[in-house]
Amino acid sequence: MPRAEPQERLRKLKEKEARIKAEIQRAEARKREAERKRELRRAILTGAMLIDKLQRGEEKWGVVLGQLDSFLTRSHDRAVFGLPPPEPARTRARALREEGKSLRRIAAILEAEAVPLPPGRGKKWHHKAVARMFQRFEALTSHIPPPPKRAGSLSPDVTEEVRHGRAE
Repeated sequence: MPRAEPQERLRKLKEKEARIKAEIQRAEARKREAERKRELRRAILTGAMLIDKLQRGEEKWGVVLGQLDSFLTRSHDRAVFGLPPPEPARTRARALREEGKSLRRIAAILEAEAVPLPPGRGKKWHHKAVARMFQRFEALTSHIPPPPKRAGSLSPDVTEEVRHGRAE
C-alpha cells in the first residue's frame, strides 16, 4: 500500500483530532448536566424535608422566614415568599442574633461597623431600634402563610425518601 503524502496524513490526523475533541466536549457536557440534575434533586429534596417538618410542626414558619430573609438577596427570589426588600442592617442584625448576641450587643456592633440606620430612625443604633427592626419585619411577614398542611401536598415518593433518608 502506498504511503500517504505527509500533507494528506496531517489532514486526516487533524480531522481525527477534531472528532475526538468534539466527543470530549459532548462527554463533559453530559457530565455537567448530570451534576446539575443531581444538585437540583438535592435542592428539591431539601425543600421537601423542610416543608414536611413545617407541616408536622417540627419547624416554626417565622424562624424559616427569618432564615430566608438572611439568605435570599435577589428581589425575584424574595418575592416568591412575599419577603420585603433586603435591608443591610436587618440582615446583619439577624446574623448576629443567630450567633446568640443580645440586642444591646447587636446595636453596639452595628454602630461600630457603621451600618446605616433605616431612614428616619435616629442617628445612633440603640437596642430598642434593633428590637423595633425585628418587630417591623415580623409585622411585614405575618401575612405570609406557611406551606399548606394537606396530606399529599408533596409527592408521596419524595416525602417517603426524605423521611427515610433515601434521598440521593
